[in-house]
Amino acid sequence: MRVLTAVGALLAQADVEVECVIVDNRSTPPLQERNYVQAFLREHRNARLVREEAQGLTFARLAGIGATSGDVVVVFDDDNVPDRDYLRVVVKLMQQHPFVGVWGPANVDVELLDEVPARLQRRVKAHHGEKKSSKMSYALVPNVWLDFYPIGMGQVIRRDVAEGYRRAVECGQLSATDRRGASLASAGDCQIVWHAITMGLATGSHPDLRMLHLIPGSRSTTKYLRRLMFGCAISHYRARAQSFPDQADLWRRVNPSLPRYGIQASKVVMLSALRNRLRFLTIDLAELLGEWCGHLSVLGRENHWTFTLARRLGLN
Repeated sequence: MRVLTAVGALLAQADVEVECVIVDNRSTPPLQERNYVQAFLREHRNARLVREEAQGLTFARLAGIGATSGDVVVVFDDDNVPDRDYLRVVVKLMQQHPFVGVWGPANVDVELLDEVPARLQRRVKAHHGEKKSSKMSYALVPNVWLDFYPIGMGQVIRRDVAEGYRRAVECGQLSATDRRGASLASAGDCQIVWHAITMGLATGSHPDLRMLHLIPGSRSTTKYLRRLMFGCAISHYRARAQSFPDQADLWRRVNPSLPRYGIQASKVVMLSALRNRLRFLTIDLAELLGEWCGHLSVLGRENHWTFTLARRLGLN
């Protein structure tokens, strides 16, 4: 309800022309049967509902891109509460910075909807995208991920970038690496950013783009954060290899070995001890295991013992 209320405030602004599409990605029960969705659609005539039967966040994004026609696509997840000036800022940025293909919020507050132990709160918020910045940042640097590159929530995408990304997925150049069912895979949003960069466009974040991210207790546990970081790490490798095939070729020349793994794990343990007295060591190690599995999957070695370990730990 809070998300729809915030989006409704954006639709009611007379100075910004907006079309709104709500994507029902196989919800049970269907969104069209829910009273609050029906009320929203009655109130806002420039909003409509489409259903996407292919399950997964990537397919939901593609459905939204395909169902809209504006010069800019703004993507909100179902736990994103945008600031009331969000779209006004988008219009200004697109006019003033036509060389930027994707923008995102530089200021994200995370609201924990349920009680979370004090020792975990800061870490939970960090993993769910909390950040604060007073400066605009953008760059056109391929084959890396910079801190200010915009992740999926509130992502502002130029139409040519959105359509190019959609074609790349549909033709199999890029795969649907995002969340699907219980999977915590990610990186579809990263591929949108990287696609803009391959088109010669910068990407970045702006402090006037502000958002609230709503996080329930089920996504605030150590167990969930371990799965989240593993899923993000493994899918990041796969997505980057698809977006930049030359990088994949370099990774194929590096032969993973047990001694190398031992050195990397030792570094993670030492850093965890120095930074937080090993309180979040299992989360850090889950992320490292995701990086190993991601590298190996690029090499076509998904029968490696690291995948078996991930399954036994309930990460994959």
